[in-house]
Amino acid sequence: MRFLSPFLLFLVIAAIGIAGEPTPHIPVVVTANTILDDLVRQIGGAQVSTRCLVAPGADPHTFEPRPSDVKQLVAADVLVVNGLGLEPAIMKLAENCGFRGVIVVASAGIAPRCGGCNHEPLATPSSSSAPEPAPAQSKIGNPKSEIPSPTPHSAIPIPQSPDPHAWQAPSNVAVYVANIRDALTRAHPAEAAGYQARASAYLTELTELDRWVREQIATIPPARRRLVTSHDTLGYFADVYGFQTVPVGGLSTSAEPNARDVAAIIDLIRREQVPAVFFELTSNPKLIRQIGTDAGVRLAEPLFTDSLGAPGCTTYLEAMRTNVSRIVAALR
Repeated sequence: MRFLSPFLLFLVIAAIGIAGEPTPHIPVVVTANTILDDLVRQIGGAQVSTRCLVAPGADPHTFEPRPSDVKQLVAADVLVVNGLGLEPAIMKLAENCGFRGVIVVASAGIAPRCGGCNHEPLATPSSSSAPEPAPAQSKIGNPKSEIPSPTPHSAIPIPQSPDPHAWQAPSNVAVYVANIRDALTRAHPAEAAGYQARASAYLTELTELDRWVREQIATIPPARRRLVTSHDTLGYFADVYGFQTVPVGGLSTSAEPNARDVAAIIDLIRREQVPAVFFELTSNPKLIRQIGTDAGVRLAEPLFTDSLGAPGCTTYLEAMRTNVSRIVAALR
């Protein structure tokens, strides 16, 4: 009988011991849009495995579940949604598919603004009535801070819905970060220190982003701080940084404006000498392009509002810097 040498015997025993050790479980996190997916990756690092239900560049407002989404949800530990009414199809899917994990509402704790489709006559502000930006001192360090009240878009009050686009204000993203950090910590307590460290580092980046945005916007004359957009995505951004928004559609990209509103917007652009109109990459630019043509102003470069994905804009921070640069270039 041949015997293994002591060295080979040691290797065999070591291999058996290693194979017998359980592999640490890394939480599987399913996210409801690309912005949430980026935040989970930033905070979770290599200690999470993410799956995003909405493809880069796709519109989360029009999400329709696929059979593969059921498989991903059933295997997930955590589902991160935005909340504020953005994901009814995803919430229904999670309820009906056998998902047994934890649902995290990233926007929990944020005081929502209201918005919606303006089917009443638009207000006619004078050039001196552009809203002032929120105070310069940053609230990023306090993730429970509230944002200012929204600037009304219409002279006549109309029923409106909670605006789900809260990520357009960095101070709100600080709340998202805190909620995601806490959820990952509960799902994987052994990595709590890592989640905390990455979340703290990201909050510092949000503070720097807020400072940079204020510097850039200060170069736009107050009378020109008007954002004519294809739908109502920039309300939180406008509230914090002192813009008036003039959305052609409502909170969802499926909202259809009426002819009276379109005519009123064209009149406002001409009267207030708005230099450019904007569309979002997840929206059809046909109508906003026509409005710009009829009003005699240019169509600005597209904005990343509901999705990431284009080269150079694969993270929330990159998208915000790109949007602000394009807004400043178009309005200054």
